[in-house]
Formats: sequence, structure tokens, C-alpha cells
Amino acid sequence: MATLRYGSRGDEVKNLQNALNQAGYQLDVDGQYGQKTQAAVRDYQQKNGLAVDGVAGDNTWAALNKQSVSAQAQAQTNTQATSPAAQEPARAPQLTGVSDYTHEKISGLENGYQPSARVLQAQAYLDQAQRNPVAEYQSQYDDQINAAYQKIVGREPFNYNLNGDMLYQQYKQQAIENGRLAMMDTMGQAAALNGGYGSSYGQAVGQQQYNEYLRNLNDVVPDLYNAAYQRWQGEGDDLMQRYSMLRDQEAQDYNRWNDQYNRQQAELDRAQRNYESERDFDYNTQLTEREYWQGRAAQEQDDYWKNLAAQAQAAGSGRSGGGGGSGSKGKKPTKAMREEAARVMTMEGVEAFENAYPGYDLSEFYEDWSNKGVQNGVIFRDDYTTTANDNDPVEQEIKAQIAQKKTDPSSSSLSLAQLEAELQAIQERRRYTTLSDYNNRYR
Repeated sequence: MATLRYGSRGDEVKNLQNALNQAGYQLDVDGQYGQKTQAAVRDYQQKNGLAVDGVAGDNTWAALNKQSVSAQAQAQTNTQATSPAAQEPARAPQLTGVSDYTHEKISGLENGYQPSARVLQAQAYLDQAQRNPVAEYQSQYDDQINAAYQKIVGREPFNYNLNGDMLYQQYKQQAIENGRLAMMDTMGQAAALNGGYGSSYGQAVGQQQYNEYLRNLNDVVPDLYNAAYQRWQGEGDDLMQRYSMLRDQEAQDYNRWNDQYNRQQAELDRAQRNYESERDFDYNTQLTEREYWQGRAAQEQDDYWKNLAAQAQAAGSGRSGGGGGSGSKGKKPTKAMREEAARVMTMEGVEAFENAYPGYDLSEFYEDWSNKGVQNGVIFRDDYTTTANDNDPVEQEIKAQIAQKKTDPSSSSLSLAQLEAELQAIQERRRYTTLSDYNNRYR
């Protein structure tokens, strides 16, 4: 499968959204990898022990496909529920002897990681930073730079053509004209000396004057050559100057784009680190809280069974009276009783068993029932005997939450009124000092 990330579009994204919806998410299948899809991918990766980067790569696809196959197989083997009771959502079982408050805390925490408001805010900021990336650099001088470069490398080497030099042609025409005039003047002067008749001498002298002007023309050729070379070199310098100017302008534009890109990357990195820090802290906090309440539930359950065992021992001792020296703990259970006790799976069964066998020591059965996780809604704590107990961790926890809620309203998902009601309920329960009074009230 293709690797998808924020900003991806198309049918592959729709396939990803469908797979995530099968895993319990509620995404619009629109083929756009936006903020909600990215958040769902990150949450799925977090819950399934994958690298949390918000990118749907090979590992994420493999986990989604495996889960989809398992879900389809399960759907084929399950029968359609028809009764209203069967259609109700399953509820987490109430652990024997665990308080309502503890059970509620565990149930909430076992629904999976739920990002706090601070994590969602950090994620929204990260998504916003990712939403408007700096566009790829586009040069507006590239064509001009290439054209200038081609003119430089494709330029012909210097080659001076005397006949092609217009300035030389002007000098030549002027020399010919001046030589002709000088020759005619010299021949005229010679004819005047001979009474107006031309002579070979006059022609020879006139030709000499003409040739002299042409010889002088050759004296300017070096100057004309140097001038032509200077012009050729000057044109090359102009090309190099234009090429350098375009390159400098290109460098300035690129540096401005690079500065903007680096600023955005720095901001994106900061947003990413902030999100990961908030998420990791929040996740570890919830994990620690869940471990605490699980330990708390185990302690309450253990206390409950110990208390029942102690009451059974006390009841057996009272019923046996002074009839026998070894009867203080009640009569020893029979093999048939042990077999029957092994089949007890509910608290109602426990009570029926107790009523069926009064005077017997049932302490060994309480431990077995506890290990099997016999469940009911009865709650009993042997320390609920006063209206205030500063040593109760549950009460101290609620008091701490109330104090924090008053200074930081977003610190708890429960309202202040709900927290105060929980505290009042715990203190109210302490008025019932016996198991029977307590169960009559709350069962």
C-alpha cells in the first residue's frame, strides 16, 4: 500500500479512512488526508504500539489490514442479536467489593487514551503549521541566466578583418580622395611650368603624392586593430557583467526563500516537539493514573473478601457457642460442600451458600471466590465508619481534584458539582457501620 501523510488525496486515502472506521473511528470518507484523519492515525498508532508519526506507512497498513480480517471473521461467526437486552452495549463488570467511584475511574481509563485539551490544542497548532507549507522555490531568472551564459560560451574568438572594418574603409576612402587631389595639384603645377603642357615628370610626381597618402593609411591600421579588439573585449565584459548581475539577483531571491523556509521548518519542529511532549506527558499521566486505580481496586477487593471471611469466622464462633473447644471457627466444610462451592460464580450464589450452611467455617471459600472474580454490586469498606477519614486515598484524591478544579476549570472532565457530590457520597456511606445496613442502603 502507498505511504500516505497529511495533504495526500485520492482513493488510497479513502481506503485508509474506511479501514480506520472499521477500527472504531468516525471519519468522512472524502479521500482527503486532513486533520481528523491524521489524528485518527496517530491515535490508532498509539493504541497499537506503533511509531506515532501520523503517517500511514507499511506497519500501520499491516495492523489495519490484520484487524479488518479479524473483524470480518468475527462478524461471520457471531449471530444477530434480537432481544432488546442483547442489543444493549456491554458494560464493564463491577469488581466485587470495589467502590462505585473506583469502578467509574477504572472504566473511564480503560476506554483507551483520551487526549486532554492541552494535547488537542498542541495537535491543532501542529496541523495548522503543516497546512501551509512554503512552496517549492521557483527561479524567475533561470531563463535569462541560461541565455546570458550561452552568449558567453558561444562567443566567437577575436578576429580582425581590415576590409570589414567600416572605420578603415572611411580612412581608405579619405586617403584615396586626398591622394587624388594632391596628384592633380602636383600635375597642374608641373604643367604650369611647361607652359600649360603636361609632361611625364608631372605625372610621376603626382603619382608619388597619391601613393604617399595611401602609405599613410597603413599607419592607422594598428590603431584600428586595437580599437576593434577593445570593442570585442568590452562586449565580453558587458556579457559577464550581465551574467553576474542575474546570478546575484537569483542568489538574493533564493536566500529570501530559504530564510522563509527555515523559519517555517523551525516553527514546525517546535510545534512537533511541543505536541509530542504534551502527548507523552498526558499519556504517561493517564497510564500512571490507571495503574493507581487498578491497584486501588485490587486493595478494595482484597479488603472486601478479608472482611467477609472475618465476619464468617465471627458468625461461626457465635453460633457454635461454647459447645466445643475447637468450634470457635465453625464446623469444617465437607467434600460435597467444596464441590458445590466450586460451582458458585455470583454473589447471589455466595449468599445462598452461606444460608444453606450456617455454622460452617467458609473462610477458605471466600479466598477461592475472590480468585475467581465472583462479581456483584455489593460494596463494603471496613473503614466506612466515620463521617470523615483523612487517611482515605479516595477521599483525598477527590478533595485534591476539587481544589484544582477551583483554580483550573479544565483540570478534570467532571464538573465541580459532580466532584463535590462524590465527596459527599463517600462521607455519607460512612454512617452505615454494618454490612447489612450498608447493603440495605446501597444494594
